[in-house]
Amino acid sequence: RFGWAGSLDRQRPQYFRVQGPTFLLEYDNSRNGGTHIHSVWRDFEQDFGYHLL
Repeated sequence: RFGWAGSLDRQRPQYFRVQGPTFLLEYDNSRNGGTHIHSVWRDFEQDFGYHLL
């Protein structure tokens, strides 16, 4: 699955998410100017602490 929110202009806020059966990838550029990016990679089969749930 793919999800997108925000502008197509790289200088404006944007977010996307790619999710498969075993992983999640997120990209978040929420500040103007495109200078502050966060990203997340999750492996659902190897999540830290999963065995405790």
